[in-house]
Amino acid sequence: MSAESTHPVACLEETLARLRQTGASDRAARHIAENEADIVERLRRLVLANVPAFTDSANPQVVPLLTEHLREVVAMLVILVRGDSPVALEFVERYAKTAAEQYFPLEPILHAYRCCMKVLLPDFADALAGNADRERENAVTAAADCLLAYVDALSFIAAEHHVDRSRLLADVASDQRSELLSILLGGYDESDRRVSRVLRDAGYLDRRLAFCVVLAQSIDPSEMQHPARARRLGDHVDRVLAGAPGKRLVDIHRNKVTIVISHVRRLSGWSSPDGSLVEPIAEQLLKVGPAARIGVSNDVLSTSQIPAAYQQASLAFEVSSVGHRVVRFSDIALQQLMLHFAGESFRRVLPAWSQRFFAADDKSRGQLTRTLRVYADQDMNVLKTAKQLKVHPNTLYARFEKIASVTGRDPRRFWSLNELVIVSDCRGN
Repeated sequence: MSAESTHPVACLEETLARLRQTGASDRAARHIAENEADIVERLRRLVLANVPAFTDSANPQVVPLLTEHLREVVAMLVILVRGDSPVALEFVERYAKTAAEQYFPLEPILHAYRCCMKVLLPDFADALAGNADRERENAVTAAADCLLAYVDALSFIAAEHHVDRSRLLADVASDQRSELLSILLGGYDESDRRVSRVLRDAGYLDRRLAFCVVLAQSIDPSEMQHPARARRLGDHVDRVLAGAPGKRLVDIHRNKVTIVISHVRRLSGWSSPDGSLVEPIAEQLLKVGPAARIGVSNDVLSTSQIPAAYQQASLAFEVSSVGHRVVRFSDIALQQLMLHFAGESFRRVLPAWSQRFFAADDKSRGQLTRTLRVYADQDMNVLKTAKQLKVHPNTLYARFEKIASVTGRDPRRFWSLNELVIVSDCRGN
């Protein structure tokens, strides 16, 4: 068999030719045509019984479209077996594209085609029952080969066009998501009718809604440079959030998985608002696992505030770390916010003693800054701090003396301790 004839349609044409050579094609075609309605109904019942996706679908058009398609499948088989027309399977292309446009999956369609063998082969055998045994055996074998080739051709064409249309729809949906996300995150002019129509059609102008923004990125940022890997992370985060309330708009934006979540905050202007949208979302995000860092904004109450929520999520993401993977903006300490917004300007005006302190801390392998932070966390309680650090209290006093001699600041005094911790955090940022 040539390479060209390995194409499913070419194989079908060859098997049809062999079936006609047996002299049984006219008789088989006549039998199928006379019993077409019964065969279609039996085939429909078999498919619905064995492929639950058709009956599980909430789309009321799925089963009627299937029934009509099965009728076309049987009718075309009669035409092909008779030899009245060359192989023309455009009806399969139309059905596959329609199924893709309705987001009906491909696998159930292929399973439905496989059911054709179970129904049609016995009918071919019945049509050839009057032949001599040897002739009947040859004819049934040729009929089985023909049916297999027919199912292969149907499956090949359906898969090709379903995948192509699904990819096209996915590309269009991705473009729509990108446009909508850019509008929401970048802010918009409320007088722009086109933008307002886009937001209204997407359901984002309902005054009862609350919103929040989630940013996620792989622990290894270079992973986000690969579109497929970035999309897998986005799909994973989206699946994790399936149990949380709200509608999600998910896309890759500026090298991060970016999600705008909206949820009905109150049923009407007279009803009391629901609880925080962020709370259940943050709990669900802990299930993403250790492979990603995540920042979560506060709730905001209108689309005009989503750009601010995006900035909050960005800051929360920057604060996140391997040890603290999911950070909510509301959990960030005021001191961290001050250091973040002060940035390099604050670092340029650090006191003269800070460099001496950093040098002494490096020499102690970080013990001085760790002691200050634990001492602050323990409300300046020496005994609790010593227990936390697993050292003798006298060791703490020795460290305090060292810090005081280097900086001129006594860490046992509140304001001095506060200044020392701020300088230590500034170096860490």
